[in-house]
Formats: sequence, structure tokens, C-alpha cells
Amino acid sequence: MKESYKINAELSWREVDGQILILDTIETESAHELNPMASLIFDLISQGFDKSGIEEELIQTYQEVKPEEIKSDLNLFLGSLLEKKIITPS
Repeated sequence: MKESYKINAELSWREVDGQILILDTIETESAHELNPMASLIFDLISQGFDKSGIEEELIQTYQEVKPEEIKSDLNLFLGSLLEKKIITPS
């Protein structure tokens, strides 16, 4: 079964100079500025990519990083987004 996610529709976010800024007024009433890799992951989620598609894109984009490290970082980041209710399983 494919793991896919959707962005919480109650959050506001925008791209600023290639990076994503998320305004979280639900859980923490804070803003989250994502680094370039996290911004790419968030953007791919917004485009409907599932987890395996995100992994493939990251591996192609960040060829200097070991695929195992990308997969581990992706799992940690997705877990963090889920915990903060920024994304939900779809």
C-alpha cells in the first residue's frame, strides 16, 4: 500500500525565495521555515506525490547524499510533520 499524505487545509503556507514558510495557528501558534530539502518534500506532498515518489525525487536531486540517509531523514521529517498535524495521511 502506498503511503501518501495531504497538507492540513487549516494551515497557511507560502513559498518565499524557494523556501516554504508554514504558519501554524492550530497547534503551536508559530511559524516554521523549512530548509531547501524540507521545502522540496513539502512541495512534493502538495503536488500529490506519495512517499516512494518523494524518495525517488530526493535521491535524484541530492545525488551526493546516500539513499539510506535520504530515506532515514525523510521518515524523521514526515514523522515530525504528522506529529505537528501539518500533514495527515490520505
